[in-house]
Amino acid sequence: MRKLFFLLGTVSLLSFYAGQATNSPDLTNWNFLVQLGSVLSGIGAIGTLIIAYCAIIDWKRHLTNNIVISTAIEVEDKATLFYLAILNEPTFDELSKESDIQLFKEINLLSIRLRRRNFSVNELKRLEEAISNVVDFINPGMTISNNLSEEVRIAINDFSKTF
Repeated sequence: MRKLFFLLGTVSLLSFYAGQATNSPDLTNWNFLVQLGSVLSGIGAIGTLIIAYCAIIDWKRHLTNNIVISTAIEVEDKATLFYLAILNEPTFDELSKESDIQLFKEINLLSIRLRRRNFSVNELKRLEEAISNVVDFINPGMTISNNLSEEVRIAINDFSKTF
């Protein structure tokens, strides 16, 4: 509130001074006010430039965050589908369907995209390792252990808590 009164008082005094200066036959005061107005206009233009620059930086950060969050949600969805495939198809012969292997490839691709943007790197690595362990463990005729599927579930949960 004090700032408002100070600002109003300053504007009033400047207006009073400008009124007195314009009534005077001497134009030096008027020239001073014109030059002061030019300087204040320049300062205002620089201030506007700074505000615009900050707005562009914030917009870019917001856009990048939206991309990262949508990619993270996509990784979470695909990892969940992979986990459900593990639960529903516990043997290598059933899991080796093209769609399940394609999920693994898509998760890796999206993970690389998130790593480039430094999004939850530790949780992402744990999720990648858990899914890779399942894929590496699979041998024809073997069943996927509950420990591996539980490791994937925990990694998905930890990753999901980061956003």
